[in-house]
Amino acid sequence: MTDTTEVIAVSFGEQEDESMMQPNSLVAWFKARGWTLDLDSDRLTNGKEATNCCVMGPYILFKEADQPFPPIVFEYISSLQDKQGVISMMQEDSNDFPIHDTQADLYVKDFIAFMAENAQS
Repeated sequence: MTDTTEVIAVSFGEQEDESMMQPNSLVAWFKARGWTLDLDSDRLTNGKEATNCCVMGPYILFKEADQPFPPIVFEYISSLQDKQGVISMMQEDSNDFPIHDTQADLYVKDFIAFMAENAQS
């Protein structure tokens, strides 16, 4: 069986607030919540939990780092202002190649609704 890694990509909506997508603003946003975003190593950590986080212009990519995504990833997505942005989810194999038929795309508003619905179950 192949080990898989979950990946979440955020494509910001046109009306997204600059503070949610500019690298230095993101560093401050995460720091205010007890997390360190290292833009050189693409690492987001609070000392106990960690994930990979790469900021690439109008996109931000979260990738599991040997553990499931920490709640801060979902807190960040829930804080996005432009609910017309797109969340893409997929899995990668152990060679970092996408696994066919694992991609799903949702608007931010639909992703948030899905997460809230599943949190209640």
